[in-house]
Amino acid sequence: MTPQEQGQAAKAFVSFWRGKGYEKGQTQPFWLHLLRILGVGAPEAAIEFEDKANIDAAHGFIDGYIPATRVMIEQKSLGKNLRAAIQQSDGTLLSPYQQAKRYIVDLPLSRHPRWVVTCNFAEFLIYDMEKPNAEPESLLLENLPEELYRLKFFTDTGSETIRREEEISKKAGEVIGLIYDALLKQYEKCANVQMLPIAKSNSQLGTGNIGTGNNSTMATLISATAQAILDARAAHPDCTFADLYDDNFMPPDLRRAHQENDRAVMAA
Repeated sequence: MTPQEQGQAAKAFVSFWRGKGYEKGQTQPFWLHLLRILGVGAPEAAIEFEDKANIDAAHGFIDGYIPATRVMIEQKSLGKNLRAAIQQSDGTLLSPYQQAKRYIVDLPLSRHPRWVVTCNFAEFLIYDMEKPNAEPESLLLENLPEELYRLKFFTDTGSETIRREEEISKKAGEVIGLIYDALLKQYEKCANVQMLPIAKSNSQLGTGNIGTGNNSTMATLISATAQAILDARAAHPDCTFADLYDDNFMPPDLRRAHQENDRAVMAA
């Protein structure tokens, strides 16, 4: 699934699940749906539901557990306060996070979660068990299309962060996009600016298909390749600057357009 397709799938997910959320009947389809969007091809094989956990003389059930990335899920119905204590079957009052921690005690050390996620269908609270007493990160269902990257730890065994590096990368992509916009405005003025002497042969221009020509020709070429960048960006209306200028996911047509523009500018 491409980033664009993933973004569209996340929007559809939000639209479908908005206002829904019955713990006993909808937990499993909710998480299987979400894991598909996160790129899990066979989510039924990736997540375990309703595993029994011993709690003193009683039994509890872990709503969801992903062994590969050691993520434990404690699900509540829509409208339940994830930060408030809820009465358990044995009469104790525990928040969903406290309930999850009580289950952890019964698990073998190899299955202790790296992450605990409590959810009420409208909000995810993400707890990093390397910092078990820290405040959780909050992610709202409504913001999922823009912040889906914050859930990559569900599928990435090497993920050690929820947001910091990703946020920095996103902001960097936005800045790069703004810089390119500013440069494009300068390129448009090239036709009215006297250029430096042009290269005398293709070997002086480096690789590419830009040949020799007069100043007017070079100015026209720069203007055309700059427009090609705008056209390539317009072909991906659902992408943000961060998507367009992420080095790993930059659309191939936009990358080619920038390379042609770079060659034209350097030749001039």
